Amino acid sequence: MKIISLLATGFQNDNRVQRMAETIQSLNAEIMIVAWKKGDAPEKEMINGIPIHRLFPSSSKWKRSNKIIGLIQFLHFNIAVIQQYRKVDIWHCNDFEAFWMGIFAKMLNPKLKLIYDLHEYQKERLGTPWYVKKVIGWVEKLFISKAERLITISPGIREEYTRLYGVQNIALVRNTPHLTAAESGNVFREKFHILPRQKIFLYQGMLGPDRGIEELISTFEQRTSDDAVLIIMGQGKLQNLVNHAAERSPLIFHHPYVSYSEINAYTGSADVGLNMAKDSCLNHRYCLPNKIFEYIQAQLPILTNHLIDCSHLIQQYEIGSIIYQYTPEGINAAIDHMLQLDFAQMKRNLILAKSELNWEKEQSALIEVYKPILTNSSREH
Repeated sequence: MKIISLLATGFQNDNRVQRMAETIQSLNAEIMIVAWKKGDAPEKEMINGIPIHRLFPSSSKWKRSNKIIGLIQFLHFNIAVIQQYRKVDIWHCNDFEAFWMGIFAKMLNPKLKLIYDLHEYQKERLGTPWYVKKVIGWVEKLFISKAERLITISPGIREEYTRLYGVQNIALVRNTPHLTAAESGNVFREKFHILPRQKIFLYQGMLGPDRGIEELISTFEQRTSDDAVLIIMGQGKLQNLVNHAAERSPLIFHHPYVSYSEINAYTGSADVGLNMAKDSCLNHRYCLPNKIFEYIQAQLPILTNHLIDCSHLIQQYEIGSIIYQYTPEGINAAIDHMLQLDFAQMKRNLILAKSELNWEKEQSALIEVYKPILTNSSREH
């Protein structure tokens, strides 16, 4: 069986797509990741036995100076993908843009099977204009039945899609990493000269708006005690803001992004993992980000904003605490409460959590999606 895992990005550091492709390949399927060539990424490469093909239509050379140019480039990419891959057996469509392409490909090849993999609550993604939300909602309502199966990453998004479109059999495949040994260390303490008595609160991820970066900075600038320090590890639009905060405050530090292969050693050098996405859109409200599971694999107690599925997971395993008031005062109160908890007990609870919340366990849900589809497709051939 020939399968493409399609996404309308450059496919860089997308560990979920890579993990899923490796699992699908283990079912004796021939799978390729197809993406859009952007930046310096190679057009073709092999990663862990999975071939990657990044298409580069001629319009991609144009400077994207406005939305019209961007739309032309996107449509040109659509045409290139459909022309080249419409005759394969299955498209694994990562998010709406890929599903949109899949709909047109299926019109040209009715035998094509589509898997719609929702990494986010598509029409409620942060910053999505109202008219784009309307288009996504309309297209999904009309064509979501064309998908063989739907997959998503959190119970909340699954419930929303069932409510919106009446789709019942949506597979939950959470964005869990592979089971890894926790690596405790002193990377941060040694680099930033942090005292043993100070608890390190770590934010790792993109430094972008609505991820709680500004609130964290305000929180630690207002702290009157030095019993907790903040390390912000990552890069993005707010990097200068973070650097300036680190220069002003003795409790705030910035560490640049590290590769996926190194991240466990750095995460394990902290005491508490922070999940700070603001409840500013429905996509955030129902999110269950991979950093939660990365903290769990590093056996790091977690302090999370009061988001539905994140809070439920932390409370279910008793591995952290919740921020109920999203203000500097409320976050500081949550930090003070966190410091009073039994860290040794949370570490013991994390051992159970990491044994259950890992890709080795989670991939069984993906296998259950693909096995009957692959079997039926083989019979048809």
